[in-house]
Amino acid sequence: MNNYGPPRRFKVVNTETGEETPIMELFPSPQIGDFCGTFPGVNLDAKALKTHGKRFGSTGKTYQSTGRADSDGNEYFFGDVLCYLNPQMQRELLVVEYSGVEGIILRDIKDRLYRKISQALQYHVIGNRHIPFAELERRAAEKIEIHW
Repeated sequence: MNNYGPPRRFKVVNTETGEETPIMELFPSPQIGDFCGTFPGVNLDAKALKTHGKRFGSTGKTYQSTGRADSDGNEYFFGDVLCYLNPQMQRELLVVEYSGVEGIILRDIKDRLYRKISQALQYHVIGNRHIPFAELERRAAEKIEIHW
């Protein structure tokens, strides 16, 4: 997994459809003393994040980058769903929940158990928590084929 550095990148997700906006980057600005960022044709500061989050009206939710990438090189954000093949040769879907002292914490979609992310496993981003479960399963099947 790659590390993108400090997680100052954001995206907004439509909680009804799962549609995502392009990624918005924030960076320190010594002139402003706050974070400012770029988004297609717009200058933003930290206060503008909420405005950016309203892109989908009341259904928009802003998610922050973890600063990491999956085994395909795709950056993943809190709220994204990752899939991987477990030792029993079953696909598992995990939601990126939060980052703590122990690292990034994932929650299994089915049994709702929490676990730490393992550097040894190959995770793949397949969407976000607002995409219907059947669609996430379909994407996981496309990403990870099981051969017997």
